[in-house]
Amino acid sequence: MPDDDPHPQLAPDVEAAWRVEFKRIGEKQLRDALNSGVGIADEPKRQAAFCWLGDEPEERRLREEKTYHYVRWTFFAAIAAVIVGLIGVGLTFLHCGDSDGREAAGRATTLKGYMTQTA
Repeated sequence: MPDDDPHPQLAPDVEAAWRVEFKRIGEKQLRDALNSGVGIADEPKRQAAFCWLGDEPEERRLREEKTYHYVRWTFFAAIAAVIVGLIGVGLTFLHCGDSDGREAAGRATTLKGYMTQTA
């Protein structure tokens, strides 16, 4: 019995326009207007507002969940970058420290020879 439906289907463009209006008004103001009884007189629009208010917490939860995963991924990427940087610094010190002073001694000998030749 489709004629007995108390909430007939609205045109998608009308409902979309209402959702844009609800979003512009804001959740708190819309809820206050509906609770006071003076905000929206049109019954189909009131029902759409109640439906929109019911959908809004779920959308917020999904946004917060996405944000949480993004922040968590960014944190782990930053930790990985620090670890890679520390490994790079450690390898640099290991590479510079394995000369046992032979390179420094060779440079000193070369400088000493240069100084005696120019004197």
